[in-house]
Amino acid sequence: MRGTKMTNASKIAGIAGLALLCGISRVDALVAKVSNPPSLLASKRVLIIKGTETSGDHYNARLALNTRFLQMRTLYGFTLDSASGSNPPTTGLDNYDIIVFNYWFNSSQAATLTTFQNAFKAWANSTNKRRGWVGMHTSGANEVNEWNWLRDSLTSMAYFVHSTAAQAGKIGRTTDAAILAQPILQGMVDSFAVPLDEWYEFNYGATWPDVHVIYNLNEKSLATQLGSPMNPHPMAWYRENPVTHNRFFYTALVHNSSGVTSAAGNEFFPSLMLRALEYVAGYDTTAVSINGNGVYKTTPKSCLCLKNRELQVDTKGAYQLEVRSLQGKLLYAGHGQGQQTFRPEVFQKAGLYVVKVAGKSGVYTQRVMVQ
Repeated sequence: MRGTKMTNASKIAGIAGLALLCGISRVDALVAKVSNPPSLLASKRVLIIKGTETSGDHYNARLALNTRFLQMRTLYGFTLDSASGSNPPTTGLDNYDIIVFNYWFNSSQAATLTTFQNAFKAWANSTNKRRGWVGMHTSGANEVNEWNWLRDSLTSMAYFVHSTAAQAGKIGRTTDAAILAQPILQGMVDSFAVPLDEWYEFNYGATWPDVHVIYNLNEKSLATQLGSPMNPHPMAWYRENPVTHNRFFYTALVHNSSGVTSAAGNEFFPSLMLRALEYVAGYDTTAVSINGNGVYKTTPKSCLCLKNRELQVDTKGAYQLEVRSLQGKLLYAGHGQGQQTFRPEVFQKAGLYVVKVAGKSGVYTQRVMVQ
């Protein structure tokens, strides 16, 4: 549906930076409770294509969300570039892992954007590396026949112009167990009262079995009922192309800056956007976990903080466990099977280490900080 190297003089600063990447500031900053630090984002290049409005609700929401994206860049270390939607790039898109339409697409521009549309289509269909797209509210081509390929390939929904003025409403999280098992959704609220939004209406539902709706509008919560009621009425969804494995995330939220700014006491939408970036970056379940956090085959730049000086490894079958220094020196070796707790003596000394778990499914590595 619709970078720096650490020198001896900067070790203390570097450790502080890794502590930040461990997620120490994450909940305070964005109230996102993802089980594993978003290590996959640290290596990603993100392009934001900005909307073209110069005033009004969508303009203010775009500015507020752009500030949040800059905060995320600082916290998680991804590369962030931006371009104006009035002249979107038609070359060089292959340099980016993720493209975000920040309150951008506009039917008045559609006829002049053919070159960009073709370039973006080629980027989204690429198989040479995983790509991801994130869009919100007006970013989904919000009128019938505005950009049919975007509707059919990424958002799966054709919009009608909404039939009511912006109003308050309540959204609810899906009860589908398979969707709720997606790691990035852990900790998301069951329901949320949206202070003000334009509730887009759609003329048909999901067209692929690989589309996953995570939030629906409770139409009974609206003071003025919609002209084209739906049940369910999707408001946020994600999908992965089964052929290219590129990922897409779209939400019809949110109409104005009250849904984005922390001053309004609302962290739901910025948290949802962070999770969207993590999902399209490739965040997923893994075969191995350490202290309840997924571990990947490539050592992430971010780390996992261990406050109790122990490792709780969980994976199927037998495995070998190693703890090494950042320079690769072997400091501890052990064996385990299934879920098991290890207390390496080397963890008596605070510092940064690399943990390796080798089993039938492969070798998984994770940086850890012992405090």
